Amino acid sequence: MREEIVGLLPRLRRFARAITRHAADADDLVQITVERALTHLDQRRADTRLESWMFGIMKNAWVDEMRARGRRSRVLAPEEFGENVAEPASASHHELLVIEDALGRLPEDQRMAIALGQWGLRGYGMMAIEDAQGFIGRIGFYHPYDLAEPPLVYVLGRRSWGIGYATEAVTLILNRMFATHQPPHVLSRVNG
Repeated sequence: MREEIVGLLPRLRRFARAITRHAADADDLVQITVERALTHLDQRRADTRLESWMFGIMKNAWVDEMRARGRRSRVLAPEEFGENVAEPASASHHELLVIEDALGRLPEDQRMAIALGQWGLRGYGMMAIEDAQGFIGRIGFYHPYDLAEPPLVYVLGRRSWGIGYATEAVTLILNRMFATHQPPHVLSRVNG
């Protein structure tokens, strides 16, 4: 178990850096996460993936920290971006600062979803569908925050209609979801 946690450290650091936007806070958050995980190994459910459990611990630790601070961080960019202000690449640094500022204004849960993605947060997400000619669409479970259960979503290009790709893809994705996550039911809506 400890070896698996060590193997997750790079991903935990990347996620912590994305949600804290500060190197020292990110390091502290990783340390808190690993400490809590090792202290509470007995509370991990057997059917929960270690990485999902660890990312959940990290998210909760960060929410706790933000509540304790009583304020949101307003740092527009990591300190390192100030080191090369006069270099010719300053225009790209400005664009990065604008993006960082926009991300900083998002709610915490949305920033986490962008930083980590559905796969990292929940262990499932959208996948590409390809045939011999290339990309034909996407399928997967997407979990918007306003729904209790993740809906099954797919979009196929017109050239792939009527030849069984949707049926095959839905069957495969449902089998995988029920085998790995065991949802009580699946939601899907058809738009015509």
